[in-house]
Amino acid sequence: MNKILFVLLSLLTSLQSYSQEQNEKEVSFLLLGDIHYDLLEDHDMEWLSTKPDDLRQVTKEYSVFTKNTWPEFSRIISGQVQKHQPSIKAVLQMGDLSEGLAGSPQKAIQMANSAFKAVNKMNLKVPFIMTKGNHDITGPGAKEAFEKVYLVAP
Repeated sequence: MNKILFVLLSLLTSLQSYSQEQNEKEVSFLLLGDIHYDLLEDHDMEWLSTKPDDLRQVTKEYSVFTKNTWPEFSRIISGQVQKHQPSIKAVLQMGDLSEGLAGSPQKAIQMANSAFKAVNKMNLKVPFIMTKGNHDITGPGAKEAFEKVYLVAP
């Protein structure tokens, strides 16, 4: 009986050690997509008003969603990164970080900066890697803003 108990305890200890080693080797990524971060002040509303459906989406959907959910969303993302350390190596954003349709090159820079600052405020402690989505580069000056703000980010 003692021999069986010894073998079982040895086996359990080995499995626990193996499990800990595997957890330390685990690599995970937090995957996000289509956030459409949007603040009304980041739009040239006169320009946007020439596009009724886009105006409706920006004023009734995306900006409202950002205002109502971003604080909790960013808290959850930060919490998940902390909870699953050290396995989470990066947060991957798969496009459409911002809504786009800023309406002017100046507003496009402002929009990209607003989204960039919102992400930085999460203080993730892991790299935030993003891909370019169609909304990120839609509207006057949006492609240039993407390159200026996101591609040179540290």
